[in-house]
Amino acid sequence: MTRDKVLFHVCPQCGNVMVSWSKCEVECCKERLEVQDPVEPKPDCRLDIEQAEDELLVTSTLPQTKEDHVSFVALVQDDRWEIVRLYPEWDVNVYLKKRGRGKAMLYFFRTGNRRLFRQQI
Repeated sequence: MTRDKVLFHVCPQCGNVMVSWSKCEVECCKERLEVQDPVEPKPDCRLDIEQAEDELLVTSTLPQTKEDHVSFVALVQDDRWEIVRLYPEWDVNVYLKKRGRGKAMLYFFRTGNRRLFRQQI
């Protein structure tokens, strides 16, 4: 498996996050969930990632209000993924275990708009 084949499904009603390595049908809250296609972030949605020994410190200046917030940060690598759930009004300050190259994923919820961003590390 490669990191490009990890699929994220996010329920728009309850915020539940499901991850799969291959295509599948996922339902939550009696609704079929579509795969969230990651996009390259705009400069104002980028994560700040710095190495701290064998971990990555992921921070962001994105707003963390009830209306606009980062829902989760994930590190996707060839053979594994790690996901950290965040909540409104929490700072984006996440440590992830670094085990080689990968992609950082950020799911940003903005009132009426949800988006999965991908950033190479």
